[in-house]
Amino acid sequence: ELQERIQSVIATLGPNGSRPSEADFKEEMGKLRKEMVNFHGEM
Repeated sequence: ELQERIQSVIATLGPNGSRPSEADFKEEMGKLRKEMVNFHGEM
């Protein structure tokens, strides 16, 4: 699920995405990083 979300964010907001936005990209990737840390903390 996280991998799919990362790919979706890159495809949409990344430099070559359909809606490139550096600020939005950084915000979404930050959220995903937090989720990864939380996920690994629960393991």
